[in-house]
Amino acid sequence: MVLSGDAGPDVAAIRAASGGGADLAFDMVGQANDPHATLAALRGLRRGGRLVLMGSMQVDLPICYQEMLLNNWELLGNFMYTRADYRALVALVASGQLPLDAVELQAYSFAELEAAIDAAGQMAGLQCSVVGAGAGAAAQAWA
Repeated sequence: MVLSGDAGPDVAAIRAASGGGADLAFDMVGQANDPHATLAALRGLRRGGRLVLMGSMQVDLPICYQEMLLNNWELLGNFMYTRADYRALVALVASGQLPLDAVELQAYSFAELEAAIDAAGQMAGLQCSVVGAGAGAAAQAWA
């Protein structure tokens, strides 16, 4: 589903896709200049739903206090991951429960730092840049 930018249809589409409203939404915000997508996710929740935000937004998020209370919504914000989160992720990979085959890894030496930054800016989905001494060997071991 792609958001249209029109609040009414976007909220309706989220509610329809989630069978009447989502219990939980995770909005991984990446320097958003518009709060529309986050507000659509919030308003797409069921009563008692939870919205988890991570990342950054360049504008304020205008939330109506009364709307939050009437819907018993819970809004959680988290800037980065905790140590326990990293350990849990590594444990999932080590156990084979989280296969990494789908991740496309690109390796760069320190001398190629600018190219690595440019490439990282163009990446989407499951793509990853590795920079440093031995980055090529790391990429080969990954594959």
